Amino acid sequence: MNFEKVKAAFLKLFQKKDATPYITYIKAGISETENKIRPEFKEEPPDCVILYAAALAVLMYTNANCAGDTAVCSEEGSVILNKDTDNIRKSAAYFADYYLSLCSKYLIDDKFVMISTKGGA
Repeated sequence: MNFEKVKAAFLKLFQKKDATPYITYIKAGISETENKIRPEFKEEPPDCVILYAAALAVLMYTNANCAGDTAVCSEEGSVILNKDTDNIRKSAAYFADYYLSLCSKYLIDDKFVMISTKGGA
C-alpha cells in the first residue's frame, strides 16, 4: 500500500499540514488494512481502501489521545480533569466504519462468525 497516498488522505481527514507526529498511527493503519485486503487487490488497492487505512490511523490516534486525563494548573494547585471524549471517539469510529462500508468488497471480512448448533432430540 502506498504510504504517501495514505499519509495525504490522513492529513486531509485530520485537517493537519504535517504528518511527522502521526507517522506511527499512519503505519499502523496501513498495516491493519493490508492484512485485510483481498489478494487480487493487494497490488493496487482502490482509493476507498486508502481512505479506510487513513481513517483507521485517525481512529487510533484519537483513541490514544483521548485515553488520559488532563491536568489543569490554577493558583490553588493542579487538578486532574476527566475529559469527555465520547463524541470525539464516536466521530472517529464513524469515519472508519463509513470507509469500511465503502470498500468492503475489497477487504476480507474478519468480523463475521458463523456458529452452528446441533438440535438435540
